[in-house]
Amino acid sequence: MADAPLSCREITELATAYLERKMPRDQQLAFVRHMRACPICFTYLRQLRVASRALARAPAPKPAPATRDALLAHYRNWDPQRKKG
Repeated sequence: MADAPLSCREITELATAYLERKMPRDQQLAFVRHMRACPICFTYLRQLRVASRALARAPAPKPAPATRDALLAHYRNWDPQRKKG
């Protein structure tokens, strides 16, 4: 894959793996080559990075009390060994 250029569609599919550094080296190099040549994908990646950082800093939403109670009741009674019928 090192010699094959990546399409814009592939870039959008691989962007998270690139940002999380979970991409093989040859694929990473192809990704970077595409970024250098494609301003649209470069902008997309920059926007994804900004959004990811903002979400990482945002507080986790708290569920409504009724939702919380229902989830807790469900997991108190949950049996991972039980097979579905």
